[in-house]
Amino acid sequence: GGIGIKHFEFINEFTQSLAFRNREQPSPGNQPFQHDFRCKLPGPTGTSDIIINSEQLDSRASISDAEQIKITIKNQSRLNYVTLPLSMGFQVNKRRWSVFAKTGFQADIFLSRTVDEPQITLSHPQLQLRQDRPNKPKVNFKNSNPVVLNASLSAGIKYQMGSLWSVSLSPGLILPFSQREFNRDIQVDSKIYSLQVGLHYSLSSL
Repeated sequence: GGIGIKHFEFINEFTQSLAFRNREQPSPGNQPFQHDFRCKLPGPTGTSDIIINSEQLDSRASISDAEQIKITIKNQSRLNYVTLPLSMGFQVNKRRWSVFAKTGFQADIFLSRTVDEPQITLSHPQLQLRQDRPNKPKVNFKNSNPVVLNASLSAGIKYQMGSLWSVSLSPGLILPFSQREFNRDIQVDSKIYSLQVGLHYSLSSL
């Protein structure tokens, strides 16, 4: 096969609990009742850092360091790869019908990633999200795997409609050899099942 493009979309939703003592050092301009928390935003090609900006409902209330802050984050990320295939196969012909099988390797080379602004829920009776500061993730690619190796398997049938035209039907499977995420605690199952229907035109008679 030829060079291809792969596009993935992932929706992540996860919950983290942090002790109040693990809040960030006060940012310049923060009031004593305003608190920031750093969370990890896992994704299929790396982990992003995100700062959750919060403030107390009652500025005079006291929160102990041991109290747990529950943070739920839901976000969507998009990944793009260019795919370089290397395959071999065989084909058996009988009259107008053909049966074929192919196996080989694919290398997915990482091109780009975008991360949408996440939806955040902060669960604590004395805290709420600050509305004056957007909670935007800071994308960090240090855990990204720039090349993902895959094994590809496919089989199918082809029918020759005439001297030039044919149609084919081919199911396939792509199995990753390497992970898209280096962090072993955040793994993504990226097996791909496919079904290709083809219409072919031969130029051999020209």
